[in-house]
Amino acid sequence: MTRNEEDALRVVERYRKRVDYVEDFSARVLASSWAVLQRNIERDLRSMKYTDIRNRSMPVRYREEIEPVIRIRAERYARDAERVMLSLAETTALLGAETADRSAKRITHNMKGRERKWEKISTAGLFTGPLLTASKEALRKLPSAITEKISQLVSQAAGMAEQGLDWIMSRIGDIMGNLWGGIQRTVRTLAEQMFRRAQQEQAKVTPVQKWRRVANHETACLACLMLEGTIYDKKEDFADHPNGRCTIVPVEDPNAQSTHPGRDWFLEQDEETQRKIMGKGRYEAWQNGDIDLDEMVDIKNDPIYGPQPHIRPLKDFGLTPSK
Repeated sequence: MTRNEEDALRVVERYRKRVDYVEDFSARVLASSWAVLQRNIERDLRSMKYTDIRNRSMPVRYREEIEPVIRIRAERYARDAERVMLSLAETTALLGAETADRSAKRITHNMKGRERKWEKISTAGLFTGPLLTASKEALRKLPSAITEKISQLVSQAAGMAEQGLDWIMSRIGDIMGNLWGGIQRTVRTLAEQMFRRAQQEQAKVTPVQKWRRVANHETACLACLMLEGTIYDKKEDFADHPNGRCTIVPVEDPNAQSTHPGRDWFLEQDEETQRKIMGKGRYEAWQNGDIDLDEMVDIKNDPIYGPQPHIRPLKDFGLTPSK
């Protein structure tokens, strides 16, 4: 990596410190209101302990009396969450465009013997990615997801008499926790994707023709480590997975070849670290010579997140995971 490329990476690292605050703030806002939503839903469900003068079954009472209230609460949360996510997208798009512009200005200024012009990018083109659209759609489906999952619990608990409600309450936290995990993952990924889209938009209006993948060795998965150093044409989409922390830096030399710093770093680690990154089954298969490191990784297309690094399962190689 050249000095200019290292300088571009430092610009990215400074950006991340700024955007991490925005991400954390958005996540805290959504988590706080999600906790309130969960407490209210639990209170709504506990109301079924009261005597029902119409002597309805638990599923019927839930459907007629409780579900409409929970749906209204969930719809209100979804509307508020959409506003938070749109604000996050706008803020990180502005930060991403500013950072991409600064990086382009520096590297083109230092280029010798070639065209050094560059243009500022518009953030308008950053909001056309599938993730933002999919995020809105997922939030619109959230009220139905909550009520349907609780309805399934109620149906299962219908024959448990007085213990049925206690059984539901013991499982509601898991349901809400799983749904919250999806929202949190979207918040993190949305902020990262906005910056990567800004980088790629900037690449279109600079003389730089290629970019290099850079991974964070301390947090990267095996796929990202193996792909680090790969050089791509600037027209290619950047492939990263949800919550991914890889980035790209513009490459000055049009004849530059891919390198393998992530792979080299992995091979230098001790056995414990390698096992942790690979998992027991893959590590043993690799040590036994059944799989090569590079065979374990490919790019898989996701309908929401687009192309992303993928660690192939052992069954792809006709192997059985270790127990």
